[in-house]
Amino acid sequence: MKKIHLLGFLALTFVALSCGEECPDHATGNACLSENAINEVPWLVDLKNSITNCSCQTSVMQGTYLFHGTVFFILMNDPLCNGDGNIALFDCSGELVTVTDDIEEFAEKVTIDKVLYTCKD
Repeated sequence: MKKIHLLGFLALTFVALSCGEECPDHATGNACLSENAINEVPWLVDLKNSITNCSCQTSVMQGTYLFHGTVFFILMNDPLCNGDGNIALFDCSGELVTVTDDIEEFAEKVTIDKVLYTCKD
């Protein structure tokens, strides 16, 4: 498993380094390198577009996950709605880090840094 992660890291590093100054950040799919990731990085645009029912305020957020670093996730953050369900955390390249259904565990391990997109009817 470590070999696969190492090969993936090396491939992403090669792509990032081979682009130089002319390569846009979203070409690598790395949301952490883009100024406007929510509208430029394909996997993050897809995450935003996956929010279809906006009767309760729901947001795509960027945060910091304890012992992992920057993560992106969808969170129902409407005080008038019950925010039960799974919360999937993705890293900068859109890879799934973990999924939790325990909001208390989520609150202990994730710091919300910024809201990238909010949907509410």
